[in-house]
Amino acid sequence: MSEGAYPNIRFSGHLGLAAPDAPLFAHSAASSAPPDQIRYLAAQGFSGLFDPYVKMRSPLQQAEISRALQDFGLCFGTFNNDLAHWNQPVWNVKSADGTRLLKTSLSSSADILRQFPQAKAVCVTGADASQSHEQQMDAMIRNLQDHADEAQASGLTLLVEAVAPQWIDGLFVTHTEQAAEIVRAVGHPAVRLLFDTGHSALSGEDVLHQLDSHWDIIDTIQLADTPARCAPGQGTLAWDEIFRLLAQRQFDGAVELEFQPLPSRQGEADIMPNLRKFLSEK
Repeated sequence: MSEGAYPNIRFSGHLGLAAPDAPLFAHSAASSAPPDQIRYLAAQGFSGLFDPYVKMRSPLQQAEISRALQDFGLCFGTFNNDLAHWNQPVWNVKSADGTRLLKTSLSSSADILRQFPQAKAVCVTGADASQSHEQQMDAMIRNLQDHADEAQASGLTLLVEAVAPQWIDGLFVTHTEQAAEIVRAVGHPAVRLLFDTGHSALSGEDVLHQLDSHWDIIDTIQLADTPARCAPGQGTLAWDEIFRLLAQRQFDGAVELEFQPLPSRQGEADIMPNLRKFLSEK
């Protein structure tokens, strides 16, 4: 979708957030199967797709997704780097087991690029109560530095995301400033910031200020309204100001819609009119 006052803003839908079979348009597309979801996204004017669960899908299903994206001209966005250990302390510790897990997960993430050349890996990690905050920060920075060259050589971008503890407790990176500090300390083009409006707002941050302050290191933007991680327009965020900033900054990526709409055909039907409304406002 690219229309209204901000024709350069484009959107990506998802194939599932809480579960791999709970896509954005579960009630509106012909089925929840990825090809039907991609067909529907394309018909609605979406430019891309992201899938946290793509690494757990079978090779056959991955190939089906890749073919459908090519058939309808959609790009692929983010996925979860390590579905087995995403909420365990891995990136933020220095240990032989941790290094082994990171090598394994990053190798399999690089393999994903064979089907999805534009894919980017989100690197979340659980907090380690036995280590200080400073120790964990140092370990995460060094781990990302240790693997950044290898990621870049394979074409993989590693994304650091702040996840609000009010939404998922127990993760290490919980605020945008912390995520930005890590990315800046790593100082490598293969390590960038994923900015999520919903997590930022839930953490009590000024979303516009954080978005603007860290623009130079932001690679991907995910949208969700608050307080319930709902569709834009169903919560409290000032979407006219957010979209105006994206337009002023000339963001040229596909903005990922990381929320579940109200669980009905009508809830899904409300997504597009609300987005069009915000894109038409100056």
